[in-house]
Amino acid sequence: MKRGMRSGAGAVVAAGALLVVLALPGCRSGGARTLETLPPEPPTTTTTAVDVTKVPAVIDVAYVQAVIDRLDVVIGDAVRVLVGNKGVPNAEFVQLLSAVYGDKQFQREQEDYGSYTGLEPYPLKEGHPITKIVQLLGSSPTCMVVEAQRDYGPTYVSAPTGRDTDAVMEFNPKHPERDPGSRNPTMWAVTVEGFKRDSKVKDNPCH
Repeated sequence: MKRGMRSGAGAVVAAGALLVVLALPGCRSGGARTLETLPPEPPTTTTTAVDVTKVPAVIDVAYVQAVIDRLDVVIGDAVRVLVGNKGVPNAEFVQLLSAVYGDKQFQREQEDYGSYTGLEPYPLKEGHPITKIVQLLGSSPTCMVVEAQRDYGPTYVSAPTGRDTDAVMEFNPKHPERDPGSRNPTMWAVTVEGFKRDSKVKDNPCH
């Protein structure tokens, strides 16, 4: 699902709570294939009242929203690094993505961004995704499953129109070894991300 969101061949991925039909790489739709380097956007205000460094006794929508707000900024940092490096991935870019995503979703993200080459850069700008958590479908101390509005439009020079932003996402605990630079300030990583229309959520997810 990506950049508003993925399109392309389907693949079935199971990750504990979800059975998600994900569209695989390549196809950030819309926009001229040119790279535009812009000044960094002003820092996004995030919810400071919610402590994302801990797992609360009761997980609610406000907590998940605070988590994804922080993760979206890290994704924006990765985009800024990619743009600054003329569309060519480097170690910092990989480190930032690895900090946000679980292993399997990280591979999909790499493949999606990996349609990039130095000769064919993405039409990206230095923004970050905007996510609104719509509904908490299930939670436990080691799992969160949500419906969300997931918009990657701010990361485009020219955002594609008519993009599908209805998403289903699963979060699981972040593995510290995937974030040696502590770029992800939360306890969580995105392990599954797919279109809502292609997603089948199990009964009682996270249990």
